[in-house]
Amino acid sequence: EEQFKETLTAIDEFELDYSNTAAYSPREKTVAAKWVDKYIDEDTKTERLARLNEKVRENCFKSNQKFVGREMEVLIESFENHKGQNVITGRTRNNKIVHIPCDKDLTGEFVNVKITGLKTWYLKGELI
Repeated sequence: EEQFKETLTAIDEFELDYSNTAAYSPREKTVAAKWVDKYIDEDTKTERLARLNEKVRENCFKSNQKFVGREMEVLIESFENHKGQNVITGRTRNNKIVHIPCDKDLTGEFVNVKITGLKTWYLKGELI
C-alpha cells in the first residue's frame, strides 16, 4: 500500500494528466509469474485502479482548466457529425484534444482556436 501511495504522490508531483492504466496480473513464463507470495487480491487491484484513474482524471480536469480563454493552434485530425452537429477534432501542440463545431472538413490543417470550455478529457473551442 505504501508503494501505491507513493505512485499517487508522484502523479500529483508530475501533474500527470493522461495515463493508460490496467490492473496488474502476472503473465505466464515471466519472472512476475513466480512471485506468488507478492500477488495482490482482485478487490485491492480493482480499488487501487479506481483510485489511480480518479487521480489522473482530477489532474486532467485541472490541467484543462488552464486553457479556457486562450487562443491555440490545433492540428485537425477528424470531421464528424456528433448528435446532429458537425464537429472537427484536433490536438494542440501539447497533445490536448479539442472539439470545435464546424461545417467544413479541415482534416490535416492547422487552425487557430479559442478555447471556450472543457470536459474532463478534452477541450471545447471555436474557430477564430
